[in-house]
Amino acid sequence: MSDQKLWERLLRDSSQSKRVREGNLILVGRKGSGSRALISSLQKGPGSLGKNTRFTQLITPDDPEPMSCPLQYSYINSKDISDPQSDKISKVNIYTLELPELKTLLEFALNTKTLDKTMFGIVLDWEQPWRFTQDLEMWIDIWHEMLGKVVSSLPLEEQDSLIKSVEDYVKSYRDPESTVEIPENLQDIPLAEGVLEVNMGVPIVVICCKSDLVWSVDKNRDQNERILDIALKTLREFCVTYGASLFYTSSKNSANVGVIYDYIMHRIYGFPFKHKSQIVTRDQIFIPSGWDSASLIKQTDYLGSEKQFQDYLSKPKNRVTQKEEIVTTSDQDFLVQMKSKLEKSVNDTVKKISLIVNKPAVGGEITLAPVEHAPEPVSRGGSQIKLQEFYQMLLEKGNKENRDS
Repeated sequence: MSDQKLWERLLRDSSQSKRVREGNLILVGRKGSGSRALISSLQKGPGSLGKNTRFTQLITPDDPEPMSCPLQYSYINSKDISDPQSDKISKVNIYTLELPELKTLLEFALNTKTLDKTMFGIVLDWEQPWRFTQDLEMWIDIWHEMLGKVVSSLPLEEQDSLIKSVEDYVKSYRDPESTVEIPENLQDIPLAEGVLEVNMGVPIVVICCKSDLVWSVDKNRDQNERILDIALKTLREFCVTYGASLFYTSSKNSANVGVIYDYIMHRIYGFPFKHKSQIVTRDQIFIPSGWDSASLIKQTDYLGSEKQFQDYLSKPKNRVTQKEEIVTTSDQDFLVQMKSKLEKSVNDTVKKISLIVNKPAVGGEITLAPVEHAPEPVSRGGSQIKLQEFYQMLLEKGNKENRDS
């Protein structure tokens, strides 16, 4: 490529990136839920940043998380998904929050000028599915509180515009192969019962990571099927209420990684979306906003019972064992105890030797039984000679004391 064409391409890409605004994706989820692995898969796949350099800073799930970064930042490249050969047109900034007590930090990720290109995602963990309901309620309350502060500062016309854009999308969504026509005036189409009862003006996505674990939630196969059914029903009911989309993803086998990237590009930049909804394959569930409804959930409720998610899957009980309490002592007390033990041990040893040596014989003298000596070694060490002299000295001392008495 000539230098002139190279410069023309750089200028074209630069001007194009300035025309397309950056998008924002805000992810919340407990630590270890899988958000880092998901971002890493997006950065190495559809939203590739290229090689890991100081300018890209690819996310690696195995790397230790920085302690000084409670609100983590990363990004993925934006591409025109309708044109596979297209280059980067912009980027999507990704903000990740794991600690609910630091919810006020979300204000740094929210900007009144970019709310129309912002998505909010709740990340759940299939390794701990009993937390699903609790996490959904906690994070959606936090999002409602923090987003409300920002939206309330906007003029009423802009607030209505954000709410209308989400409502129109839900009303107009059709699967790619659907033949149902979309009316020109969406105001005439009422929302189905239970759909989008709470409209926050920002698209919401629920992402259940580590979906490769859905087959091992329960050891009993039939019980595992029931748990997956009731879990999907619970998630769908939540998503219908807030007009949210639902994804089961796995970075281990790249399940739905490409689909969720295309969906992000579709919702933020309006590119055509070509993926159909999926509710059959257990580990690759995908339900876009506007596809589901309360009546459809009822039709596909295979259990047909009023039991809740917690009735089928509760938090496993941890075995609590009583551990013996060990009381520690100070170094000085420890040394004093050891000194007394050593002194007592020496005194006991001296007393035993004294009793053996001073024991009177029947005739008034100590008579030593003949001892059959073992053959002496070829060479004697100095320590062996000294030990023998010590015992000989003790025996002579005992005989002398007996004679004097």
